[in-house]
Amino acid sequence: FFSPPIMDVSGEQIRTIFISGLPHDIKEREINLLFRKNAGFEGAFLKITEQRVMAWANFETQDAAMHAIDDIEGYAFDPADPNTHLHASLAKSNTKITKRSYDGGPGVTAAQDDRLSKRRALDSGWGTAVSEP
Repeated sequence: FFSPPIMDVSGEQIRTIFISGLPHDIKEREINLLFRKNAGFEGAFLKITEQRVMAWANFETQDAAMHAIDDIEGYAFDPADPNTHLHASLAKSNTKITKRSYDGGPGVTAAQDDRLSKRRALDSGWGTAVSEP
């Protein structure tokens, strides 16, 4: 069954999902890891206030975003609180999320991440051979 794409006010297809039901102690890296396996995942943003924890995740296409919603809707994220489940829906508009190049960041493959870690170690002097005169 076909459903027409959902557009934002500018006429662009919405490719961002909104996630709620997250625990207050969540880290942005956990959101990235949650979606890392999803095709088309571009990045995530986490916002924590005193009342609420919210996240947004961007995907290459609306179809990829809809698949991600299906994957996490109702997911029991925190084993310490089994009554808390994630809720996901298309956002009202697309969120601009910059790609990061840190460990596990969006847009960084495992191979690239390994190379970046090795480069950081060499640049910092860690892992280099030191010869004594």
